[in-house]
Amino acid sequence: MIDAAEAWRRARVRWPCSDQEPTLIHIREFGDGFLAIPVQVVMPEPPPIPTAETPVGLVVDKASGAVTRWPLLPLPVLALQYRRYQNGQPMTFDDA
Repeated sequence: MIDAAEAWRRARVRWPCSDQEPTLIHIREFGDGFLAIPVQVVMPEPPPIPTAETPVGLVVDKASGAVTRWPLLPLPVLALQYRRYQNGQPMTFDDA
């Protein structure tokens, strides 16, 4: 017997994903199975410096599982800023 998470993993293997247009998979359960529906999305372009209108994302910490809201930033910048956050340092963008 599989659960929704396993159904998602199995469906994920069968749908290609590119960096330009990632494919999200929505899982709907029914009596005898799970329907996996591909959802095409276009990712917003992250700004170099966040503003009040900047879209946000969630960071799930690998070690603790803690979830925090973050402005959408280029991934290398986000990784640097998150490391600073973990070390109790302020966010800066002059070295990012």
